[in-house]
Amino acid sequence: MTEDINRLFRSAVEAHDSGRGDEALELYVTVLQRAPQHVQAIFRLAMLVSQAGHADEAAPLLEKAIELEPRNGEFRFRFGQALARMGELQRATTELQRAVDFAPEHVEALLRLGVLYLRTRRRNDALVAFQRALTLAPQLRQGPSDSNLSAEFREVVGIALGELREKFVSFTDDCLRQVQARYPGDDLSRLEAGLRNLGSAKSRAENVDAKRRPALLNFPDLPDTPWFESDEFEWAEHVESATSIVHDELAQLLASQAEFTPYCTETDSANVISAAGTDFSSLAGSMSWNALHLYQNSHLIDKSVSQCPNTMALMDSLPMPRIRNHSPEIFFSCLQPNGHIIPHHGLMNVRLTVHLGLVVPEGCGIRAGDETRTWEPGRLLFFDDSYEHEAWNRGASDRVVLILEAWNPHLTAAEREGVEIIFKLRRDWLDQFDVYRRS
Repeated sequence: MTEDINRLFRSAVEAHDSGRGDEALELYVTVLQRAPQHVQAIFRLAMLVSQAGHADEAAPLLEKAIELEPRNGEFRFRFGQALARMGELQRATTELQRAVDFAPEHVEALLRLGVLYLRTRRRNDALVAFQRALTLAPQLRQGPSDSNLSAEFREVVGIALGELREKFVSFTDDCLRQVQARYPGDDLSRLEAGLRNLGSAKSRAENVDAKRRPALLNFPDLPDTPWFESDEFEWAEHVESATSIVHDELAQLLASQAEFTPYCTETDSANVISAAGTDFSSLAGSMSWNALHLYQNSHLIDKSVSQCPNTMALMDSLPMPRIRNHSPEIFFSCLQPNGHIIPHHGLMNVRLTVHLGLVVPEGCGIRAGDETRTWEPGRLLFFDDSYEHEAWNRGASDRVVLILEAWNPHLTAAEREGVEIIFKLRRDWLDQFDVYRRS
């Protein structure tokens, strides 16, 4: 008996998936006559009649399926969709809320729920649902132009993206208000122009042929200056005079076999490609370029700091950028013999990369823009890493430098503060969704 029912159900599914709706309908009905509690037959029959435009017939079938499997997020999602088509928005919202409770990674349920929230004037709840969905499925940012998606679903994705764009525009407006209040007489036109295009495809497209090509934040009207000199920074001499302190702690790290790791890990190399347009796969997981971080993406690395207290005290005394999830970035960078850091661009032109030479064999060099320089032990190099840059070690031993950051000196105090504020506002919003980020 069971085997016969299963055979009938498989035949119904095959007919359904092949577009033979009348045959599938008859077979599903036959299955349910013999096995009224066959939950998959109930669900598939509901889908069949729903696809035919009969939401009112699908709804009671889906309700019965839910009675049999109350924690099934897909059943509740489909029930919510049927109710929405019937105009029962409050009940539909409740079912979609339950759907994402039982299936937290159901991206379409989140998007549909967000649309219902908008229709019922719950915009804040809609934004949360949309952001959760985009965090789980970032590829949907290309959804409105994805021909593999239905026109109706592309419209839903477009609504979500549009609402989130407005949310991020509000962060820029808030940031500008705060900075204007702090610096009432300052010209904020460059700051506003940079922040309005923060992370935008438009900004990247405009810079595709430029020497300076920041992928995230392109601050306009900055002088065309790849390299900067130490005398432009009043703290440079203080750092250079402390080189022996940093060098001694580096020697202790190496003697204790502290854990230097590949700068480009197997996991994050794909993210580097997508963010800056450079293929770092040749360096992914390679010790050719390895590092030990004191700060990474603005986060303090406690274990490393405890091993380098004097270096860390020196770094903390400097006026470095504090850009949430981006700066400071401070690390010992080791490039092995024959190592080559391929040409690439940094993410923003508001900060400079700074190198303190520590161990520099002959045959090492670094290019930023059209100019090539080399390191000297105890001397700082300053460059804007949004220009194409690369580095190499053609020597016989490791090259080690301490890498830190500085503000681009062409920015005003108001502009620097504005950059810090906008990234804080954005991350305060986005951090709450990190729990939904797929690894």
